[in-house]
Amino acid sequence: MNRLLSMQAALTAPIIMISQNPQAETDRLEACNDFSINLKAEEEVRVILDHPAAQDQALKEVQALLEAIANHRADGGNE
Repeated sequence: MNRLLSMQAALTAPIIMISQNPQAETDRLEACNDFSINLKAEEEVRVILDHPAAQDQALKEVQALLEAIANHRADGGNE
């Protein structure tokens, strides 16, 4: 009985190994695609995070211009 089971295991092992090879290739391709998607998502997140910073900078510039105009008017507008 032991020899019969050993022989059956020896015959089925190569078949199992061959069937796992295509799955490994599929997993490798899926991992590559996941990596590409993650890179794109990271880039989009960076753009989204940079956008408020750019808005803050623009608002600071507008505020500085408004203050300059207000100061100019308060001084009488004469230069």
